[in-house]
Amino acid sequence: MSKSTHDDVIPCQLYLVIAPGPTARERLAAALDAAPVASVLIKPRAGDKLGAGEVKPLVDLCQKADVAVVLDDDAQLARTLRADGVQVKTTDGSMSAYDEARDILGAGAIVGVDAGGSRHLSMAAGEAGADYVAFGLTDVDRGQMADDTAMARNDLLAWWAEIFEVPCVALDVRDVEDALRVAHTGADFSTFQIPEGMALDDVRAAVADAHDALLRSLADEADA
Repeated sequence: MSKSTHDDVIPCQLYLVIAPGPTARERLAAALDAAPVASVLIKPRAGDKLGAGEVKPLVDLCQKADVAVVLDDDAQLARTLRADGVQVKTTDGSMSAYDEARDILGAGAIVGVDAGGSRHLSMAAGEAGADYVAFGLTDVDRGQMADDTAMARNDLLAWWAEIFEVPCVALDVRDVEDALRVAHTGADFSTFQIPEGMALDDVRAAVADAHDALLRSLADEADA
């Protein structure tokens, strides 16, 4: 994962998020077929851990489609399944989780850091060598999904994109309009959740709409 250039068709790229489970492979295949996707983040369902048996088909599908696939907070499993990397989150204010993941996966793998809403952690991650820094909502905010918390995330994205070269990712993107606002911050990647149980036609439509929103941001900038 790297920063977009002026030669790219779209400056803010789609970063899909999916949890293993019933029809996960079918939903992911539908999403990858609907629009260009830069990366996929595989996260466990709430209260679960990622298991090799259910994650491997998703990793294989992404790699067959030449899409980078990253596992959430399990570097050892990423190494076992030969995924492209891992996203870690610090809980103690240090970069120990990043350092451990880098030791396990090596210099050639993607190791991104979820900095939540912390400028301090994001800068520490960038200095440590993270391949990307992600900003999202806090656990409390995720439950409320209030507009002001999304605005705070977007302020962090705009701040980071203006100053730093390390790519930034918007987490917890709620819908198509939120993706459009994220794109206007200068973020390099906008996540988009593929919910469990979503019908395949709805998956295709939602991912296509998200991609169209990111394209709209490019047109908006050209008209400005």
